[in-house]
Amino acid sequence: MKKDIKKVGAEPKIKRKFDINEGFHVGVHRDEWGLFDSKHNPYCFVNGYFFTYGKWFVRNHTTLEDIKNSWDDYSSCGRVYNACFGIIDRKRKIAVIKSNLRYSYNLEVAIPDNYETLYVNEIRDFDITKNLHKLYTEHCKYLIDEFIKFNSDYYKVLDNNKAKVINIFDYYKNESYKIKCRLEKISAKHNISRTKDLFDGKEHFLDISRSWTAKYIKVKHPTINQIINDTVFTDEQKAYIEKCELYSEYRNSGIVWKDILTKSEKEIVDKVEEKEKEFDERWSKAIERGKENREKAIKESNSAKTLEDFRNVYGVANYVTYKFPRRGRNFSIHWMDETTRVKCFKNIQLRLNVNNNIVTTSNNASVDLSQAIALFNVLYDKYFSHYDYTNTDDYFIDFTKRNIKINYYNLRHICFTEKKTDNGERLGYMEWKIQIGCHTLWLDDIKEFCRYYHLEDRVHFDCSDRNINQLTNK
Repeated sequence: MKKDIKKVGAEPKIKRKFDINEGFHVGVHRDEWGLFDSKHNPYCFVNGYFFTYGKWFVRNHTTLEDIKNSWDDYSSCGRVYNACFGIIDRKRKIAVIKSNLRYSYNLEVAIPDNYETLYVNEIRDFDITKNLHKLYTEHCKYLIDEFIKFNSDYYKVLDNNKAKVINIFDYYKNESYKIKCRLEKISAKHNISRTKDLFDGKEHFLDISRSWTAKYIKVKHPTINQIINDTVFTDEQKAYIEKCELYSEYRNSGIVWKDILTKSEKEIVDKVEEKEKEFDERWSKAIERGKENREKAIKESNSAKTLEDFRNVYGVANYVTYKFPRRGRNFSIHWMDETTRVKCFKNIQLRLNVNNNIVTTSNNASVDLSQAIALFNVLYDKYFSHYDYTNTDDYFIDFTKRNIKINYYNLRHICFTEKKTDNGERLGYMEWKIQIGCHTLWLDDIKEFCRYYHLEDRVHFDCSDRNINQLTNK
């Protein structure tokens, strides 16, 4: 019998529909079902299971038992398990995320930092988090596929004699090395075979497209041993790859493929170095100017104007654009637009919807204002106001086992410590830190929020902008 979604959704004080970002934070922490309702890209969650389905799915699936019974069923969008893009196991503190989906990153950033996040290619088993050997085997398969992607240009030049250019940046090499270390660690810890083909002969279809025309090549999956021992490619293949790398490095400096075949590496390097000496001075100045442009753009993104825009419910971009130099052929310099992701604020900020008294963080989680103020007042009355501020040591109180919640989010801990930005930059003064779910709030930012919205008469602490270490009302 179908369950009436209207009746379920009508349960008092249980919010079911969320915006695109808040739903991930709520779904990670709460057992009840909820959804982001959209015509084009909806998603829903039930007790830690996330699906790329909309409201039609939660008409019949509001409990884990419902999902388990339908796990292998067909729907208009394929089998049910194919639509599952995330599982949050709160008991084991494990988050499983299906890779390369629209919402994979959104889910990842909503997961608390005390969880282990494991990406996989597919979520085939309903109870995958209960079988750690199988779970980590699936994670190893994901890592092997990622290794192939990071080394795609090596496979490309070996497949096509006309292709000589390799664009393997340091980032790709570093990621490949991290994959190698992680595979070595996981395979040893969870007894995963290093010599067996984990894909049972299934080949990887590698996208090597460099234009609008799609092009794929078939690549045999390497074993874990091959990746760890650097035997994915033969010695002959490695020698050819080295020539292609040398050509790729110097082709914009007047070096042609014939030089690679007829000259030694030393001769090629000496020829290029003569021109480099003349170019270095101009390039160094350009790089410094580009870095200044980047720092200026990031600084402006953390400005008071950005906070004002955020609190006036305007869109706040999570990236900045700036001019940065790029090296052209024959030692020319071109100034191009560069874009980089940044956090809008150095620390999480708060805004208030005065129409419905909802507090929203800059990480897109929201709670009722009365709940937030109640929590802040309890923490102040019981801990902040009684602390001995002559003590210079860090002070820490763990709440993880007390199940204290503000809305759907767990109060994890508080501590009196040196304030840092979310990126780890030390700010040089002591402050109270409040950890709620994946959100880190600082008392001085809470005070600024109260001053901005004139909430001083509702909180028990002094909100004046004074000596940051003077935290009591004495």
